[in-house]
Amino acid sequence: MAFLASDISPNSSTRQRLVRVARGLEPADVCITNARIVDVHTLTIFRGTVAIADGFIACVGQTVSALKTIDAAGGFLTPGLLDAHIHIESSFLTPRRFAEVVVPTGTVGVVCEPHEISNVIGIAGIRAMLEAGSKTPLSVWASVPSCVPASAFEASGASISPADAKLALTLPGALGLAEMMNYPGVLNLEPSVWQMLEVTTNQRRDGHAPGVHGKDFQAYIAAGLESDHEAVTEAEAFERLRAGAWLMVRDGSAARNLEALAPLISRLKPTRAMLVTDDADANELLEHGHCNRLLRQAIQYGIPPALAVRLLTLSPAEYWRIPHRGAIAAGQIADVVLFDSLEAANAQWVMRNGKIIAENGKLLEPSQAFTFPNSAMQSVHLPSTWNALQLERLAKKQPIIGVHANQIRTTALPSLEIGAADPSQDIVKLAVVERHSGSGRTGIAYAQGIGLQRGAIAQTIAHDAHNIICAGVVDSDMALAISTLQTMQGGVVIAQAGKIRAKLELPVAGLMSDAQASEVVAAQKQLEQVATELGCTLPHPIITLAFLGLTVIPSLKLTDQGLFDVEKFSLLEV
Repeated sequence: MAFLASDISPNSSTRQRLVRVARGLEPADVCITNARIVDVHTLTIFRGTVAIADGFIACVGQTVSALKTIDAAGGFLTPGLLDAHIHIESSFLTPRRFAEVVVPTGTVGVVCEPHEISNVIGIAGIRAMLEAGSKTPLSVWASVPSCVPASAFEASGASISPADAKLALTLPGALGLAEMMNYPGVLNLEPSVWQMLEVTTNQRRDGHAPGVHGKDFQAYIAAGLESDHEAVTEAEAFERLRAGAWLMVRDGSAARNLEALAPLISRLKPTRAMLVTDDADANELLEHGHCNRLLRQAIQYGIPPALAVRLLTLSPAEYWRIPHRGAIAAGQIADVVLFDSLEAANAQWVMRNGKIIAENGKLLEPSQAFTFPNSAMQSVHLPSTWNALQLERLAKKQPIIGVHANQIRTTALPSLEIGAADPSQDIVKLAVVERHSGSGRTGIAYAQGIGLQRGAIAQTIAHDAHNIICAGVVDSDMALAISTLQTMQGGVVIAQAGKIRAKLELPVAGLMSDAQASEVVAAQKQLEQVATELGCTLPHPIITLAFLGLTVIPSLKLTDQGLFDVEKFSLLEV
């Protein structure tokens, strides 16, 4: 397992110094006094002192001499927070802008799953995200995408073969194989899927099994998959824990499952559980926080505070086998956060490797710029012949995609005799346009639940292949929005009555911006405001729209090839 170059590891000399400091034979570099220490091993909170030397914790609870003393003034000292599963691209921010937002809130490390950018530029995307992350004060590890593309029924810009994945697993910071979304391929013993599973033996294999139960879930775990973040009910979560899988309780901008699963976590206090965001947009991060938001909400939903902390520290570190992290204990890296209270979860300061790097919401160590490859900066390609006529060919009677706010699952609604979008029935036209090779191949369907009454919304964010997805009422507005995305080289656009009403430029792979987070959020809010004015009822329209093309989340989705039935795992004849 290749770890980040920025990770510190204790050698014999460091260990011996820690021994001398712990025994009081020489002073610590720093002592944090008068702290209420959250012990994630015993799930207790106690007052004490933490002594730090050479970036590591020498001892806890004992008073020793130190070159510098930090008075915690009764605040709560926790290990640095870790997000065990996140797609940084879904924040709309590059790693350095992402780090600028989350580190001051208490997040010291994330395990990103870069299959969004990998679907656009392949293995180069994994390398770019890790290298960009290494230039920030945030530890950015990665799991290597196992399903690029997610299925054969969507056209991505690149693919990752088992040989590619095996190579990527040697990159510094690569911790294991990312979510195996092709669970039908696992269960049906498809050779290509099993070749992917076999690229790693000692590293983790992340799972992804929405709606999989009973003997099928047992078979999925028996195949070597070790986790799942798709449980939405207590029964599903319990089944995963009982099967020995690690339960990732997801609560992000698109899917919020923490409130539903919190009672089970409180009762069982499982050691194989953690909290993750999966997808969190810039507005969510800037206004509500990152892992600290999960901590705050977990406590609000009844999870005991010390347990809530463990779900965001020790459990992620143990799952991903990240050494010397996740606890305030002798020999651990001195990554700690001082909170005013655990209920509010506002970080007063954040310490990395024994040094305070953020204080009062401000990052003290700026990130360095990173230049993404040209393939990421020129990723939107449409043929010159593509126009609004591509949107007209649509069967009058076909199933309708049922969209649900705050959920990434859809339902297949009965077919209706309809020849165009019908706002009176909350029915819009949905289009997915292939944007990687320039073919312009377009899949078209109807959707209900978006609420749009006028205009069109189009974006280059469409999990996982990230083709252009557009929802609209008028074909000409849809075509204008789609063509504008090519001019912008990616992002989100709203068109109405032949004019562009709002836009968010995302020029990095059509997914991310390197602008300040506040600028991105301002554009995002303007988009959401205009969408609401046009009748959209989704609280997070960009995120929800992005999942309407994902062929591994039930039930009915749309790709550039047409309507797709996830349960049957096949395209529908319409």
